[in-house]
Amino acid sequence: MEPARTASPSCGQSPTPDAMAFQTFSDGAAAGYENSEIPAAAPAAPAPEAAAGVGEFAEDDTVPVPAPPQDVKEMVRNALVSTQALVVSSYKGLRSWREFGDKSKFNAPTKMEAFSRAKINLVYFKSNYSVLILLLGVWTILSNLAFTISMCVTALAWKIYLGLSDNGKRSVILPGGRALSPLEGYSGLSLTTLLLFYITGGSSTIFWLIASAMIVILGHATMREAAATATELALETLSATGEPVPTNWV
Repeated sequence: MEPARTASPSCGQSPTPDAMAFQTFSDGAAAGYENSEIPAAAPAAPAPEAAAGVGEFAEDDTVPVPAPPQDVKEMVRNALVSTQALVVSSYKGLRSWREFGDKSKFNAPTKMEAFSRAKINLVYFKSNYSVLILLLGVWTILSNLAFTISMCVTALAWKIYLGLSDNGKRSVILPGGRALSPLEGYSGLSLTTLLLFYITGGSSTIFWLIASAMIVILGHATMREAAATATELALETLSATGEPVPTNWV
């Protein structure tokens, strides 16, 4: 017995429902594929902007490139100008050195006289005492060059660091690329300053300067007779400041 053959639809024969459904599905899929559009590729991400130039950073960058340090010559010039202004202001009220060192005016005072003399002489000869302190400071610098050089170096280091870190408000990038935080900067400079101060004998140098200044100034102020009376000194002070003098003082 021959196997059953599947009858294919002839030209005059209508297709079966299953064949019609398959044909409809095939035609729809083909039409959908032909009419479908290939999705456009996603736009490429915009290229990052060019690297910022030297000295430029993003707004959220917390470690900017430090500004160049102040010129050393400018710092020295400013220090000399300040010293000159101090000397000039002290020289304006400078008394005669002959009067300052008049031997006939020196004698041993009593306790009450020592206090009253010092009260007047410290005001009357204040400019002369300022010059003496300045001379003692110069002598201290020349007698201990190691201390002077080390303190100048540390002062310059502090000046540069504070300029680079905006007074400790931001980190500083070291030559190797490492960021130095404000805490590390302050700690390192403080320890270095204290170490150099100790090694170069800074405590003894400062103590000698203060002690010698006090001995010279207080010794002169108490041993010398009062250069003026309290009323004369007050009148001179009022005249120098331009304030009116009370009529009962004249």
